[in-house]
Amino acid sequence: MTWLDDIVRDTVDTVLGLLTTTAVLVRQTDGAFDPFDEVNTTPTETNTTFKSSPALAYKNHEVDNELILRGDMMVLLSPKGQTVVPTPETDHVTQGGTRYRLIAVEIVSGGTLAGLYKCQLRKN
Repeated sequence: MTWLDDIVRDTVDTVLGLLTTTAVLVRQTDGAFDPFDEVNTTPTETNTTFKSSPALAYKNHEVDNELILRGDMMVLLSPKGQTVVPTPETDHVTQGGTRYRLIAVEIVSGGTLAGLYKCQLRKN
């Protein structure tokens, strides 16, 4: 970790904290078959709360109808104090009572550690 990592993470965390918005990253693990006991294990779900921006719609010129579809949203997450890294296609994000599928994550950094997660979301 460099001094720049600290500055970027602290700044992002402070700015997103001023917005008083949070997003919950939902990660579900699939159940599996245990051949020894011949039983299926139960899927589990873990929730991690991030400081975040409100979900923002992409601008018209950003929508290409291939990678970014009309209706997709963007949210910025602060990684400070978190051990979970958002994973596209397997994680979901819940914000304001709406659950979104996580499509893509861009990691923005000022050094060696993530300073911000820019997440593309799509309604389920």
